[in-house]
Amino acid sequence: ELSEEAFKTDFVFSCLDNLGARLHVNAQAYHQSTIIDGGTFGFNGKVQVTKKPSACFECAMTKRDYTLLWKKYSCVGEPLDFLDPKMPAVSTTTSIIAALQANELVKIVHEKPSLAGKYLHYDGIANSTRIFEVPKRKNCPVHEGE
Repeated sequence: ELSEEAFKTDFVFSCLDNLGARLHVNAQAYHQSTIIDGGTFGFNGKVQVTKKPSACFECAMTKRDYTLLWKKYSCVGEPLDFLDPKMPAVSTTTSIIAALQANELVKIVHEKPSLAGKYLHYDGIANSTRIFEVPKRKNCPVHEGE
């Protein structure tokens, strides 16, 4: 039988396809691990690093994100109550985002400045990146009691 200690890790790589799953990982791992999250949509992608005591994934959620979180999908991913355009994964974009995630791990391990508390947006059409600060939200449930 494995103890709880067996499941602890220093780093969590998140490449999930929905907000609910990301929020679950964030809530479970934020206080004990650095989370390096990546996501893509067509030619666009993002990388976000959450590391205590920086802002977490939920700190970056908007009212629109919470609204989309509660939309219902069938078991094959088809929307049940609204139309949502489908965008296939672009292998070059997913490769770039994965490389950026791995680069963040290397920077953190070597104690170099990382994206902790920030997220990087990648635009594959314009071949550009932008980095955004994520402020720590006062009413974020993940930070209660800190």
